[in-house]
Amino acid sequence: MAANLAAALARSGLRTVLVDADGQGNATQMCGAKRAPGLNDVMMNDSEWADCLLPVGRSFSGETEQLAALWVLPSDDSQRELEAHPAAAGRIVERIAELRGMCDAVVVDTSPGITEVHAGMYVAADWAILPTSMEWAAINGLQHTIGYLEATKRAAGGAAEILAIVPNLFSAGEKIQRENYGYLRGRYGHQITVLEPMRRLTVWAQASQLKQSIWAYEPADDYSARRMARAAGMEAMNMVNAVLQPMAVSRG
Repeated sequence: MAANLAAALARSGLRTVLVDADGQGNATQMCGAKRAPGLNDVMMNDSEWADCLLPVGRSFSGETEQLAALWVLPSDDSQRELEAHPAAAGRIVERIAELRGMCDAVVVDTSPGITEVHAGMYVAADWAILPTSMEWAAINGLQHTIGYLEATKRAAGGAAEILAIVPNLFSAGEKIQRENYGYLRGRYGHQITVLEPMRRLTVWAQASQLKQSIWAYEPADDYSARRMARAAGMEAMNMVNAVLQPMAVSRG
């Protein structure tokens, strides 16, 4: 989801950096790059951003007249060193701040668990988007994430504002998923925007496998897949607009 959001921001004319803060490196690989210790090198080894950021090909985002540059900071298993370091959070805040002025937007893809890396990213960020499937275990994990973010905000004197909860992998035909979505809106809707759910569509996996964002995925020989990809892109625009609106305000 983070890689698709980064592509959408680049398509909107914003120079965008995608920070892969998940050691699995899924966002890195989706962008067509190889897993590498970029995150650890920047945060722990004082490497320069320019030496570690990898340009993402225009074919990933999909051509538009406004298309701006997109880079990815790759990650790999070396992230464990960063996660275990007691000064990780503070170091992340310092280094992420250096990107202000170098680009227009920074999107961070974090791992499902909670570590000092999350604490640093939460403090460094202006806003947070919280995705969740409609499985009960995922919703329970979301509750822990929100609690951790709020605790981080209290401890640090400030942290990212939650812009929206993004339900995804939604199967409208399953009663339990509809009920869980209703629970999510009832539990958080009065304080956090809960977006309309993004459906479980095969085109998300198909686009990812081809190292393309959902915006670029247009299989020439499959009309049904192209139509489904456009539908998925329209659903995802709710998330994109939730980010673009406050950015427009902050930019004046």
